[in-house]
Amino acid sequence: MGKKSVSSPLKWQIIGLLKSGDKKQNAIAKLLGVSPKCVSSTKKRYEETGTVSDRSRSGLESHTAVRKPLLTIKDRQKRYKWCKQRLNWTINDWSRVIFSDESNFEVFNRNSRVIVKRFKNEKFHPKFCIPRLQNGGGSAGIWGCISYKGTGISNIYTGRINQFVYINTLENNLLPSVELLFEQNDPWIFQQDGASAHTAHLVSDWFKEQNIEVLPWCARSPDLNPIENLWSYMDAKMVNTKVTSIEHLKEVLHKEWLKIPTEYVKKLIESMPKRVLVCYKAKGGHFKY
Repeated sequence: MGKKSVSSPLKWQIIGLLKSGDKKQNAIAKLLGVSPKCVSSTKKRYEETGTVSDRSRSGLESHTAVRKPLLTIKDRQKRYKWCKQRLNWTINDWSRVIFSDESNFEVFNRNSRVIVKRFKNEKFHPKFCIPRLQNGGGSAGIWGCISYKGTGISNIYTGRINQFVYINTLENNLLPSVELLFEQNDPWIFQQDGASAHTAHLVSDWFKEQNIEVLPWCARSPDLNPIENLWSYMDAKMVNTKVTSIEHLKEVLHKEWLKIPTEYVKKLIESMPKRVLVCYKAKGGHFKY
């Protein structure tokens, strides 16, 4: 009787558990229903080749490494649960949400590419993803929000956002955006990520005072936020613009934000049911968006 083949997804799960450091190899083998030898050999293959595949490396091709936040096992579990709870949400449900985010843009475009060797189906494996880092000097930040009706009122700034700056942004940019994007007395929900400035007690108290419902959100989940696509969209529009100073950059950001087509924003909101479904099928892992 031949030995049972262990699938690549299961082997990647072995690597994930090994990296988490929560369990020893024998415990992982028992948990996943594989032999201790399988765990050991998978670990060795990953350390030597950067993959868990048994296939010949002759099938490797050059690809630009995908920049994705590092997801822990707990992150994946929370994302999976979050998506499961919203599988039945329709476009009408998502049209009630105001999505928000901040992004930094630099005066000089230094979006360097990293070339990696991988198989076509290994695009989102952790080995071939580069964590995105936000850098300081020579840059300007933009806070923005969107709903099904289009873009809200942006806030373009320099420096870091703390709880006081964030509350000022909510008062001067979010609230006027609500009036712009929703009819009076229309129900709406606010989305934000879990940045420390967003979740400070002072900010939480402000939301309560304003009677604003905040959508629960998972850590390291920009792929679930449709506004993330707008940053790439703006970056692409600005790539041939020669920005000479921070003040010039702020002007360009303001103009590009105002030029974002409403139809494009609508399509992003309409993508939410599919995003949730794909993330759910990926068991909370990275997915293409």
